Parts: sequence; C-alpha cells; structure tokens
Amino acid sequence: MKFIAHRGSSHAHPENTLPAFDAVLAHPEIGRSVAGIEMDLRLTADHRIAIMHDATISDRQGTVHPVAKRSLSEIRTIVAANQETSCPTQVPQLEQVLDRIDHRTSLYLEIKDGDYIREELIGRLVSLLNDYSPRGDIIISSFSSHILSSLLPRTRHLEIGYALIFNHWEILEKAPESLTRNLSFLHPDYRLLLRQPDWLARCSHRVQCWTVNDRVTLKSLKALPGASKIDAMMTDELDLCLREW
Repeated sequence: MKFIAHRGSSHAHPENTLPAFDAVLAHPEIGRSVAGIEMDLRLTADHRIAIMHDATISDRQGTVHPVAKRSLSEIRTIVAANQETSCPTQVPQLEQVLDRIDHRTSLYLEIKDGDYIREELIGRLVSLLNDYSPRGDIIISSFSSHILSSLLPRTRHLEIGYALIFNHWEILEKAPESLTRNLSFLHPDYRLLLRQPDWLARCSHRVQCWTVNDRVTLKSLKALPGASKIDAMMTDELDLCLREW
C-alpha cells in the first residue's frame, strides 16, 4: 500500500505550494511507498489554473474575495500581505508545478468546482496536459462527475487516469455509468469505508482513500474485507510511510 502527499508535505510547509511539493520530492520514500502529490486546481479571473483549495480568500481588512473573480496577480498580492513576511510563499500556477515536477512523481490533480466557466478551465487544462505529455503519471479527480465526464472525450489520446472523489455514497451512486466504467480509481472518504466495511469486498475499482493521518486508522483500514483493493492513502503526515503498521 502506498501514500499520496495531500496538498504536498502539508504538515511541514504551507499546503499547495512549491516548497510543500519540493519536500515530497526530497522524501526518502519517493518512488517507493510515496506514490505522488495531490493538489487542488482553481481557475482565476484571468484564466490561470491556480493551485488553491479554497474558493475564496480574505484580505487583512476582512474582505472576502472569490478566487474565480480575481486575477492570479491579485490573489498572490492578497496572500503575500496576509503572510506578513519579507519572503511570502507564492500561490503557484499549474504550469509552474508541471515544470518543477517534470515526471519525477505522479500528480493527482483535483479540480475544484466553482463560480467559473468550466469549459475555460477544461480547455486550459487540456492544453497544459498536451504539452506535458503524461506518462501514466497524471490522475485527474473531482467531486463533480460532470467535470470528469466533460474532460474524458478531450483527453482520450493522453496517458492519464481519472478518479471520482466522494464523501457520500450518493455521489458515487448518481455518477453516470459512462463515467464510472472509465475511472481508474475511486477516492472515498476513509470514514465511509469504516462505516460500511463490506463495500470494499464488492468494489470493482481500485481505491485511494482520503485523508488518513494516524496509525490507528491505517490499521483499521488494513483489516477491512477487501483491503487489498486499497491502492493508496492520501495523508498530511507523510512520515506515516516510514513506520511499521
């Protein structure tokens, strides 16, 4: 079983930043028990794909700014001012990350839904992936089956995988069969597996669950029927992979 660095090495560095991603690349288990880096994608007002989790950011005056309504430069200015340091950690854009990683590990790209035109994000993402030429080392995921279904026909020529994220069974149950048959993985909240332990035994997909940060949970998941179908676990505590469990 392997581990995926949730938003990078987020226990030691600001999440979804280049330092957090660099720390994963420097981890002694990269390429072995560390399978890759997970990150969140959002589209800005100037059509940049920013690596950010939240749909909004607040400035020091308390004004809330929707990410989709601000340029990447504006977002970076707000984030830098909030950090109150002479060397703020910059919000990266996806092309920076692709250049930095350069196929050295797998990337798990979670597309966050939001108040933007989906086709603009999809078009930009497909263009960047065409340039990157994935080698089976890109997995695109989302809670939105609509986003994934829209991307599938645009990326069949690329060597990438797809995963549906869910924290309620209804999300999986309502996903169209045309999507589920093309998924490489399912990404359930680990608590769903613990509450319904027989589900794994019936599952026909490989599973990568989120977000597991302690040994007790790891052991509980390992004991489930069908636990061999758990391909990897996302974690904020990447050094869990160094411990015997």
